[in-house]
Amino acid sequence: MSLSSIMSSSLSALQANQAALRATSNNVANVNTEGYTRVDAAFVSRSATGGTSGVEVDFTRAVSTYLAAAEMRAASNFSAAEIEADFMDRAQGLLGDPSDGGSVFAALDTVLDAFGVLSNDPSDVLRRADVVASLGALTGQLDQTSREIQALRDEADMRLKSSVEDANSLMQGIADLNESIQRARVSGSDSTEAETQQSRLLDQLSSFIDIRTQERSTGGVDVRTTDGFILVNSQAARISVDTETENSEGYGGLQVLQPHATSPIDLESHINSGELAGLLKLRDGELADLASSFGEYAAGVVDSLNAAHNDASAVPALNTMTGTNTGLLATDAHGFTGTAHMAIVGTDGAIDANLEINFTTGLITDPAGTTLASMGANASIADLRDAMNTALGGSATVSFAEGRMTIQSASADTGIVIRQDEASPSDRAGKGFSHAFGLNNIIGRDAPISSATGLTTGSPLGLTAGETMLFDIRDRDGALLRQAEITIQASDTTIGDLVSSINSEIAGFGTASLDDNGQLVFSSNVGSKAGDFNVVRDTTQRGDTGLSISQIFSLGVSVQSRRAQGLEVREDIASDPQKIAAAAPDIDGAAIGSVVLGPGDGRGATALESSSSVFMSFGKAGGLSSQTGTITNYAARLAGYAGSRASSAENAVVAAESLKNEVGMRRESVEGVNLDEELVKMTQYQQAYSAASRMIQAAQELYDTLLSMV
Repeated sequence: MSLSSIMSSSLSALQANQAALRATSNNVANVNTEGYTRVDAAFVSRSATGGTSGVEVDFTRAVSTYLAAAEMRAASNFSAAEIEADFMDRAQGLLGDPSDGGSVFAALDTVLDAFGVLSNDPSDVLRRADVVASLGALTGQLDQTSREIQALRDEADMRLKSSVEDANSLMQGIADLNESIQRARVSGSDSTEAETQQSRLLDQLSSFIDIRTQERSTGGVDVRTTDGFILVNSQAARISVDTETENSEGYGGLQVLQPHATSPIDLESHINSGELAGLLKLRDGELADLASSFGEYAAGVVDSLNAAHNDASAVPALNTMTGTNTGLLATDAHGFTGTAHMAIVGTDGAIDANLEINFTTGLITDPAGTTLASMGANASIADLRDAMNTALGGSATVSFAEGRMTIQSASADTGIVIRQDEASPSDRAGKGFSHAFGLNNIIGRDAPISSATGLTTGSPLGLTAGETMLFDIRDRDGALLRQAEITIQASDTTIGDLVSSINSEIAGFGTASLDDNGQLVFSSNVGSKAGDFNVVRDTTQRGDTGLSISQIFSLGVSVQSRRAQGLEVREDIASDPQKIAAAAPDIDGAAIGSVVLGPGDGRGATALESSSSVFMSFGKAGGLSSQTGTITNYAARLAGYAGSRASSAENAVVAAESLKNEVGMRRESVEGVNLDEELVKMTQYQQAYSAASRMIQAAQELYDTLLSMV
């Protein structure tokens, strides 16, 4: 070997070991850097590769592809579970424990207690004022809790938009590094630093979206969702919150513009975990379900109190009864069975007129059994109105317009009392005559609060051709499956026609139908992922009611959840507590002139106190199925549901964190920096560097000796 070869080989050794020392020192310096991947030096003989003598060094990152993928999956699951646990814990805190005196559920107990106290002395002004105050507190807490649940959904939506921007930034960074890595490899430069940085970005991106990676032949990685949906190659995808598919709360779905694509497509169906999926599940799934279920609870509270109040009377009796907007038309069948009693009572409590309204036979009779009027078979609400006016004979007037029934006593000295028949109470979709029309409600608003409409498929539709309904089908986690729009046609004349139109759009996902109480219910097909359908936009208006189909049937999360909002004590009762119906006059069969109403009667207040123990029907709402029970039972189920979801989310985050930590430690043991190993390597490289230096020095001495001999 010539001296020049010795010098060349030694110089390559110096350079190689110097580079190895540099890499090792960089490893040591980054021993505490999170996400850093160790760089290993591999020495290769030049002669072994067909080159000249000496040595070369290649640097590779100590990457475990399997463990990296496992940790990214674990990070996605942990991120989704963590954010769900945080939100659901806060949501459960809004409801509280039914046994806690400060919870929203306890507010009803305070109202019932106030009615119990009032029943002992119904003439006491202060006790009546206490009832009004407790009712105001109840409606206030229902409203506040509903709005706070909605605020959690708004927060989830805001965080979703922020997380989308973070994810876009990370994907763009990964795409830029793909280009840097490719340039480095083409030029023969070291690309390990860029690869390490890209690995960090991938780890961060996996907390937002569940992803998998694939090495590119030119360097860098392709990034896809776990089902193969491309997000990054030479370019980055762009995720956006789609304003074109906003739902009734103004929440848009996730869309993505893929690399080299010209139009965005849906992303929600392609992601299963990560922060984006967790926020979507919360916003459109868990919190939406809780909001709907709470709205059903509020509707149940109002219905139970109103049912008892409608079967009682103030002292003196109300001169005018004005019902709420039911969304019904005068041409709708009245739909009642059973019997109700209505009396016109003077200020002294004596009966001026007494009617027995038998909806089953269609006859209205007096206490002696004499027929005063007949509604006829299959009578409509208009027929009922006309028959009542005939039977009243001018002592009072019944009108029905804009979905609202009004009964006006003819004299300022008389009032109206309506009671259920004890043996065969009137019933329309689970409500008595007065309750169904809201004639003597104590709480409510001027719109239906119950989804039990009493309508049938043969009921007139009452819509105008060209009106539209936009709704979406979502899976049980809230992910969008389909969005469809229905346009009312001139040929659509019945509620059944509307149901058929809906079913034609949701074929393959489920079926819409009317149940026995006139609730529009959705049943998903066997094997379908569909959870429910939600009305996004509704321009319909049923007849002269001013109400849309979604308002009448309580369709969609927005309508269902807002049933707990805007409730208030009836205005005239709030200003005059004397109008609280604390009495329960016995008018069934009472003769004209009989005194049935007096200030000492507290039986109506007693019934109001017991209203929470009366069985009633609850529709499917959110995470709670349709059921029959008391409002107390429903409150317990709702609190249990919220607690169960919060507990499940907490258990999920503990399990996900444990798996993430375990995989992370294993990956760290393979890819991380071990100081002892690095120090041994450093000693080896230093010794090799010194040996190469000695070789160069020896060669120099030989040169000097040879030169001195010349």
